[in-house]
Amino acid sequence: NIGTEVATNLVINNPVPENVVYIDFSARGDNSVVLFSVDGETFGAPNELTVSNDQGGQRSARAEDYSAIRWELQEDLEPGETGEVSFRARLL
Repeated sequence: NIGTEVATNLVINNPVPENVVYIDFSARGDNSVVLFSVDGETFGAPNELTVSNDQGGQRSARAEDYSAIRWELQEDLEPGETGEVSFRARLL
């Protein structure tokens, strides 16, 4: 936090770049809840996400379906404090 005020309710959204696939269970974040999206807009835990299947129904989303990752920090970030979030991906 390079500011002079406490940063509260921090949320970091990061798209999964094109031509890469998120590596399952690789997202990490200091004091954060990690959520995923298959459409870039709606985020949830992996067990809450679904995508259309080939038969016109729905199936549980898999890591390769994720289009974005969100970290919701659970603690305030004081001025001068730092934190780290990360994920791993594989090139297609």
